[in-house]
Amino acid sequence: MPRLKSMLVFAGWFVLIYGLLITPWPGAKTIYAGYFRCLGKLVFTAPGSQRLLEFQPLDNHSHQWPQNFDTAIILANRDLLDQDGHDQRFMLTVDAWQMGWAPTACLVAFTLATPIPWRRRKRALFWGLLWVHAFILLTLGIFIWNESVRLKLVALTPFWMEVANRLEVLALNPVGPSFFAAALIWMLVTFRRRDLTVKPA
Repeated sequence: MPRLKSMLVFAGWFVLIYGLLITPWPGAKTIYAGYFRCLGKLVFTAPGSQRLLEFQPLDNHSHQWPQNFDTAIILANRDLLDQDGHDQRFMLTVDAWQMGWAPTACLVAFTLATPIPWRRRKRALFWGLLWVHAFILLTLGIFIWNESVRLKLVALTPFWMEVANRLEVLALNPVGPSFFAAALIWMLVTFRRRDLTVKPA
């Protein structure tokens, strides 16, 4: 019975914290989208490389994309510039809030709701945030890598093209992989072996 009560308390705190974090408070999505674009630019752009990559706010006044999409990723191949210096560009669009903030909020809620000493919670939160950022960048990298094939930035055999397509579909799934990744990271950075040992009655 005490174990069930602890689980219910944990679940209650998780739902409360996650609900507060995932709610799009006024200005929150804009602030996070700006951070997301800066992070992508810092990690994926390299001056002088063959790949031209830009992260910009998405101009969606024509409602061409889903309303929640907020980030445009402009992708081009420097070697395909024409005589006038123009290039063929592809624009990738993403929802930074869903791709980046959703797993982050999930990880934070899991960690803060866990009934362990605050010192351990803070350590787990630090390492968890590092790993969840790695997951976000991996997801974004898969998206960019897959679309780079169109611009001859990446050459893939039919087999690897199919693998890339499936990875992109999985990575951009709005709920499943993000929640699973956040939960797995939380377990790895929060719990120790003794926490999982069942004490004799």
